[in-house]
Amino acid sequence: MSILGNRKIDFIFIEGDHSYEGVKKIEIYSPLIRKGGIIAFHDIVPSPHERVGGMPEFWSNIKSKYRHLEIVNDWSQDGYRIGIIFV
Repeated sequence: MSILGNRKIDFIFIEGDHSYEGVKKIEIYSPLIRKGGIIAFHDIVPSPHERVGGMPEFWSNIKSKYRHLEIVNDWSQDGYRIGIIFV
């Protein structure tokens, strides 16, 4: 992105498009994250699809590829919460 020049982003928070394909587009932005940067995702806990879409499935697939942290108090809480990967 020309607006960044040669600089990298420290942190990006993904929320909004809950479709699996929409969230997967993070691959477009991941090259912009600095080494050691953070990408956070909302809605990682499985729940009805209309509430969290494909995010729990995406999170399940991506977290094994990175050092990660799951900020979840209760996995039976029916959706929400935060997943973090360290680039």
